[in-house]
Amino acid sequence: MNVNTKGIFEFYDMRTICHVQSVKYFASLLHIDVKEHDEDKMCSPLRELYAPVIYRLYYPDFHVSKEHMVLFQRQKTLHHKHAKHHFQHYKNIKDINDKYLYEMIADWAATNFEKKNILHQKDSTELTDWYRKNMSDQGWTALQKKQIEKALNIIDTKTNNKTLGLIWQPLLEKVNS
Repeated sequence: MNVNTKGIFEFYDMRTICHVQSVKYFASLLHIDVKEHDEDKMCSPLRELYAPVIYRLYYPDFHVSKEHMVLFQRQKTLHHKHAKHHFQHYKNIKDINDKYLYEMIADWAATNFEKKNILHQKDSTELTDWYRKNMSDQGWTALQKKQIEKALNIIDTKTNNKTLGLIWQPLLEKVNS
């Protein structure tokens, strides 16, 4: 597959904007305001490392080297350690405040929506099922578990897929053109 670097970055920027808008949509369902979600992913070095990996999700014939993937995984781990909306940021998970807990859940929801409804990944599941399988045993406090379950229920019952589809429409038009 032959594509220029500029095209990969333009695609990545468009996709990241869709993701951030989706996070903001889900956050609004949880009554929180998210202003600066994942801004570091639009800057060097994350942008250079994330862009080809994200591009490959949409264009599976696009090759990303093993060396690039190693660097990407390192930066992804650093992003998770530095971003307050990732539980990996905290030495003790009980220290995550409600705003960042809900932003994290909104991020999960946006990622889940993309995997399930945009990428049509066969292994995608409902958000609550994903949480129970992958995240429920991270050491959450009893209160945090209640907050997470309540937030997941709100997202499950109040999500408007048409609204989310409109957020992703520009990207889908590009992919399908």
